[in-house]
Amino acid sequence: HYRGQTKVRTFPLEIHGCDAVEIGDKIVSEAGNGTILAVARVSERTLKVLSTLKIEASESQNLKLEQNDACQIHVLPLPYAIT
Repeated sequence: HYRGQTKVRTFPLEIHGCDAVEIGDKIVSEAGNGTILAVARVSERTLKVLSTLKIEASESQNLKLEQNDACQIHVLPLPYAIT
């Protein structure tokens, strides 16, 4: 049976200052990598995405897109509690 802890979850993110973000793009941080699962454009320079991230990476203020490190990425609050 499974004895480990969940280390990767899906998180909502907001990305500012990027023109092109696609499903499958990588998000990098000192805590590990994540992958973009879904993308929705909110405005000309703002996107909301769902991404897999390690739990430690979701607490980082230093998330970057692998192909464009100038984009600003912010983890949005989850609409539910994790217990």
